[in-house]
Amino acid sequence: MSEFDPYEELEKQKAEAEARFASEADGARMTVMQDQGMYRHLRFDFPRAS
Repeated sequence: MSEFDPYEELEKQKAEAEARFASEADGARMTVMQDQGMYRHLRFDFPRAS
């Protein structure tokens, strides 16, 4: 019987999530529409997202 290492599984899932995010966010843009102190209007464009 093999031992289950929860930290190893967590690191594996984290690496998969980071790779997935990097591929989905490739080409993404953030535009600052307004920046007035506490008020900020940001626009995000993800060309690969629906």
